[in-house]
Amino acid sequence: MNVSVDVFRDLVLILAGGLISLLTGIVLYWLEGRRERSREREALRREDYRAALRYAKSGRHDSLAAADLQGANLAFVDLSGCDLRQANLQRAHLYKANLSEAMLSGVDLRDAILVEANLTKADLWNADLRQANLSKANLLGAWMLRADLRRANLRGAKLTGAVLRDHDGLYGFSKANLEGADLTDALLDEGADNERTP
Repeated sequence: MNVSVDVFRDLVLILAGGLISLLTGIVLYWLEGRRERSREREALRREDYRAALRYAKSGRHDSLAAADLQGANLAFVDLSGCDLRQANLQRAHLYKANLSEAMLSGVDLRDAILVEANLTKADLWNADLRQANLSKANLLGAWMLRADLRRANLRGAKLTGAVLRDHDGLYGFSKANLEGADLTDALLDEGADNERTP
């Protein structure tokens, strides 16, 4: 009896060791796959950033639609007329950047820094600008239908002639800081909660 118990115990230990090795291998394979995908995303992000800088330097009108420029430093860069539709510019630094007449529909600009940026006649239809800093930005004649401006900082921004209507009542500019903003001739959504925050 002792022999069969010992054999059974040894067999269980061998199987347990094999199972542990198999699970370890699976976890390591999964982790390596995640690292590889992360490296690929970072490489694509760097290439998109280089493309944005090439655009600014050459003045070429290449499309940067759906580019991943999350966290990119594009301060003072001229991206006027650039196609940035559906691009990820979340937390991007666009201080004094020229985005006049840029196509920014569906762009993610959450937490982006757009202080003193030129967005004259920019198409910001359905753009996500939650908590973006647009203080002293020039949004003269900007098209901002369905743009999400919740908690955005628009202090001192020029919104003359801008279109800020939200027909669905989903986004608006609830709790946006509009202190000192110039809203002359701007078309505003009548139903939005345009709360001024100090």
